[in-house]
Amino acid sequence: MGLEKISFFVRSMKWRFYFTTIQIFIGYLLVVWPHFSLGDLYKMAYLFIIFGPLLHGGIYTLNDIFNLKEDKKHPIKKNRPLALGQITKKEAYVFSISLITAALVFSYYINFTLVIICFLFLIINLIYTLMLKKILYLEIIANSLTHPLRFYTGVIAAGSSNFNGFQGIALLIGLFALGIAALKRKKELAEAKASSIPLKYYTNSSLRNFIVLTGAIIMIKTLISKNLDFYFGIITLMLYLIVMLGYHKSNFIQKLMNKWY
Repeated sequence: MGLEKISFFVRSMKWRFYFTTIQIFIGYLLVVWPHFSLGDLYKMAYLFIIFGPLLHGGIYTLNDIFNLKEDKKHPIKKNRPLALGQITKKEAYVFSISLITAALVFSYYINFTLVIICFLFLIINLIYTLMLKKILYLEIIANSLTHPLRFYTGVIAAGSSNFNGFQGIALLIGLFALGIAALKRKKELAEAKASSIPLKYYTNSSLRNFIVLTGAIIMIKTLISKNLDFYFGIITLMLYLIVMLGYHKSNFIQKLMNKWY
C-alpha cells in the first residue's frame, strides 16, 4: 500500500474532531488532582489513542459508509476519500472494523468498563445515524449525549466510581454541547447547505431560541450550584457566551467554527 493510499485512510478518520477528547481529560484530572503523576500522563495519552483515532476514527469511517449517497451530493462532503472513490466500501469496512476492534482490545487492559463505554459510543452513533438524524431537535439531543459520556470515561479511567459527585459537571458539558450542536444547524441553515437532516424544517428563529434557552439553563444551573460545580458552571457559561456571541460578532471565532465543526 502506497503512502497516498494511506493518506486517504488517515483523512477518513477526521482527526480535527478529536479535540472533544479534552472532556475525557477533564474527568480524569478532576479525579486524580492534585496527585498527578507521570503515569497519569501516559494513561491520558493512551485514552486519547483509544477514544480518538481508534474508536472514533473507526466510527467516522463507518459513518462515511452509511452516508455515502448523501455525501456524494454534498458540496463539501463529496470531497471525502470514500465519496471520491479513493478508497472502496470494502476497504472502508475493513479499516473501520479494525480500528474499533483495536479500541475494544486496548480498553480492556485499562478497565473492562471502558469496553462497555466503547460499545455505548458505537450504539449511540448507530442509533443516531440509522434512526434519529432526520428527527428535528431529537437529532441535536442525540448528538450531545456522547459529550458527558466522554467526561465519565475519564472519571472511570482514573479509577473513580463516584458518578453522583460529578453529575452537575456532566450536565453542564452536555448542555454546552447541546448549544453548539444547535449553532451548527443554524450555520448550515444560513449557508443553505445540503444535509442528511431535513434542514428546511428548522428556522433561524427557532434555533436561536433553542440556543438562548440552553444558555439560560446553563446560567440557572450555575447559580444554584455550589463549590466545584459553581466554578465549572461559570467557566462553561463564559465559554458558551464567547462562542455564541463571537460566532456572530467575531470573524476569528466564525472561521474557527467553520473549520473545526
